[in-house]
Amino acid sequence: MAAGMTTDQATAPPSPGEARTAPAPTVPRRSRRARWIALALVGPLALLVAVLATRPPASTRAADSPLVGKAAPDVVGTTVDGAKFRLDSPPGRWVL
Repeated sequence: MAAGMTTDQATAPPSPGEARTAPAPTVPRRSRRARWIALALVGPLALLVAVLATRPPASTRAADSPLVGKAAPDVVGTTVDGAKFRLDSPPGRWVL
């Protein structure tokens, strides 16, 4: 309450010459929607990171395949130039 005012003056509406205080601004609807969208995107992403961070790495698991450690089958084909190609022809080189 301002100095020199009675309780009746403090609760009475301001007179036309006095300044009124503006009401507190409300949160726009767009801002609320942006918060929900951000939560919808960040929530599942955080869950995915948490799940992946608690799993053992794939490098510690051994492959369960009967082909591991065995020679590749004999493959013969024709190159773009029309020459014959055998998979075992370039020994010691990687073939894709």
